Amino acid sequence: AEFQTWLDAKSDEIDKMSGDERVNNAELIEYVTYHIEFNKVYAMYEKFQKDNSVYDFDDLIKKAIDLLKNNQLVLNSYTQKYKYILVDEFQDNNFGQYELVRLLGQNGNVMVVGDDNQLVMRFQGARQANFAEFKKQFANVQEYHLTENFRSTKEIIGFANLFLENIDDRIDKENKTSRAGEKVQIVRPDKEDGQTEFIINTIRSMLGKEYVNKDGEKDKYGYGDFAILSRKRSDGRRFVSALKTYDVPSTFVGDYNIFDTAVISEVLLWIHIIQSPNTSGAYLYKLMTISGIDDLNITRINEAADAEVRYVETGQVDKVFEKMKNCDSLQITQKAEVKGIVKKIEDAIKEYGNSTVAEMVSKIIYTDLSGLYKQCSIYDTTENRLNVMMLNKFYELALEFENL
Repeated sequence: AEFQTWLDAKSDEIDKMSGDERVNNAELIEYVTYHIEFNKVYAMYEKFQKDNSVYDFDDLIKKAIDLLKNNQLVLNSYTQKYKYILVDEFQDNNFGQYELVRLLGQNGNVMVVGDDNQLVMRFQGARQANFAEFKKQFANVQEYHLTENFRSTKEIIGFANLFLENIDDRIDKENKTSRAGEKVQIVRPDKEDGQTEFIINTIRSMLGKEYVNKDGEKDKYGYGDFAILSRKRSDGRRFVSALKTYDVPSTFVGDYNIFDTAVISEVLLWIHIIQSPNTSGAYLYKLMTISGIDDLNITRINEAADAEVRYVETGQVDKVFEKMKNCDSLQITQKAEVKGIVKKIEDAIKEYGNSTVAEMVSKIIYTDLSGLYKQCSIYDTTENRLNVMMLNKFYELALEFENL
């Protein structure tokens, strides 16, 4: 409640700001706008849960904690039922998960396994202090350090320790291994495609060279002896495209769905808007964002629409397009830009509204309506080549759809 009061006060201040003041307070405006919208969405989300008698994962943990804390009979029943508790990846437990373990493990038979060096879930509330708090809250804790690493080499462990030594409140422990290997190599590409080019050139330079395999026999490197690990699926996609460009055979584990990509999502939003602009509020929001309309102006357009139509069901008129067309009556700073988007939409409806699916997709992709194909063709990068390939593939799918 206090935070909402603060947001309301700041929103009133922002409304009174001049153009220069808005520029100087851009970060504040973005922060306030985001949280106002988030609070609205979250309130709708909670209403949906209540109306449909459903819980999400975090609710399940919170409700379980509330039940165990407020009902001694239930708590006794479960502590007797679960006499031994084992928690893996303990370093990634957040406060709620930890509290659930503490309540259920009151008999003391709790074993936790984890490594604070591998704490990767901070975004969901995981804490460095989990192990220290565990030793405080549970009596007679016995601690065992498994320090021998069977996975990595001395060189990799030594390199990792250079980073780990700088972590505050880290449990002091030594990692060791008997395995020796090559020195860790740091590569700093000087251009966007430098990483992929380096890896592909390294693979090609090693092909056919002899090495001793795990059975102690001499062998030669083939394409199947190499693996590229990527942190994100999008990084893997770039490698797949680059490997094809260099005629290097590969298999992508974790292949992507073309409809989940940003470039095709933009094509789809244009299709929705052209087909039904008056029920495309969510797509118009995305289009305005892509077109450079700032969050505060978008919020005011949406608020004006929300004032007339509350809790819009899918497929119903949402008034967003109407408010964009009549933006002169709204307190927004990018009226000309919004009108430009409206004109582009109206021209597209007039020209392509009665077209076949393939014709409409062709116009969206290859003309200045979206400008997507042109944008992806200006610079020859791995990502742009992949986007062009997906745009062409989507058009092929549209043609196939018509011929069904």
